[in-house]
Amino acid sequence: MGSKSLYLASIFAIALTACAADDSTSGVARGTVTGTDVNPAGVPYPSANQGYSTGFVAPNLKFIGWPDGDFTKEPVPVSLANFYDPEGTTYKLIHIQAAAGWCGPCQAEARAAGPLTDELAAKGVVWLTAIVDGTKQSAGATSDDLKSWMKKFSLKNPGVVDSDQQKLGPFFPGAAVPWNGTIDARTMKVLESQLGGNNYDSADAIRKSVDKWLAKTATP
Repeated sequence: MGSKSLYLASIFAIALTACAADDSTSGVARGTVTGTDVNPAGVPYPSANQGYSTGFVAPNLKFIGWPDGDFTKEPVPVSLANFYDPEGTTYKLIHIQAAAGWCGPCQAEARAAGPLTDELAAKGVVWLTAIVDGTKQSAGATSDDLKSWMKKFSLKNPGVVDSDQQKLGPFFPGAAVPWNGTIDARTMKVLESQLGGNNYDSADAIRKSVDKWLAKTATP
């Protein structure tokens, strides 16, 4: 097994050993989710200078979902720490797309991103889908909503439930989806926090945005 496969296997192993409290796999994902505070190599998630604005270290947000995109399994805790990669060995960027089942532009983004999962992974980019609402506005998302979303758009990337924006809420106002955030996986600093899908609503737009951030964060 190659180093990348071992790294991904470690991510899933950490997720499986974590535990969730006050959560339902088919109901609305609410309450406290206890995930991991270290990355797959055991390195603690950075705790200094955390915040929700660009330039700050994103808090170690914890969700319920599928860290490997395999929604045929039971959902498990997923933390941003799962993708923290100080050396940039597997991950260089983490892109979070917050979406809702009723949101047309969100669907356009998902339709564009789905076929790019392997291409983005080869560049060191993980696309993390976060479903905040179900098919009706203000109807907090469930893991079933996430599963339907991933199945509908043939998504193979990691996916999580953030019902009613419990975790991502500080990044954007309610119902203002899609929201797109980009994080440097090596430092966990927020690079981008954007409302609307103009930069991510087509394959070419996604490639352009991703390549821009990869170039800006490239080590000399």
